[in-house]
Amino acid sequence: MKFLFTLFLLTLAFKSCNSQDSNESLPPTRLNISKERSDSLALRIPQAKGFINDFVQLFTIDEMITLDSLVSAFERRTTVEISVATISSKMVKSEDFEDYSLVMMKTWGVGKKEKNNGILIAISPDLRRMRIHNGYGIENVLTDAKTRYIIDNSFIPKFKEGKYFEGTRDGIIAIIQELKQNGF
Repeated sequence: MKFLFTLFLLTLAFKSCNSQDSNESLPPTRLNISKERSDSLALRIPQAKGFINDFVQLFTIDEMITLDSLVSAFERRTTVEISVATISSKMVKSEDFEDYSLVMMKTWGVGKKEKNNGILIAISPDLRRMRIHNGYGIENVLTDAKTRYIIDNSFIPKFKEGKYFEGTRDGIIAIIQELKQNGF
């Protein structure tokens, strides 16, 4: 399992470096998904169990509790909801990962509806994919460029060392710090 996730991280780092080295703009936060496609993907979304949803057993119980405490405390102070989902290739194909994780965010209702202030961190070790989706109420502060920076500088360095919990924790802390600096 750790070997597969290490391969995921190396591939993610490679893709990240390639997209950052060019002057191309980052992919849009919102993907254009037809209602039919969204409904089809929604049928395959498992029920959320809380803020931390580890469907590939990447974290220990204690690590999940720690991550949940971190995001729960932030939610109580700010109403911003940060959710984490680990996703396996049994749940979705690689080419559908971004659409699937966006539909997951919407299906679960991450964030307060009136504020649209949710963040979903989707990690798929066996697909070697990671995505952070932000609600419209967050994306003016946590832009795609800042999200990419956090992935590259907080998640990936620890992931490369095989410290997946630490990378996820550091990434969440970096997201929280960015939001705090901008009035959340």
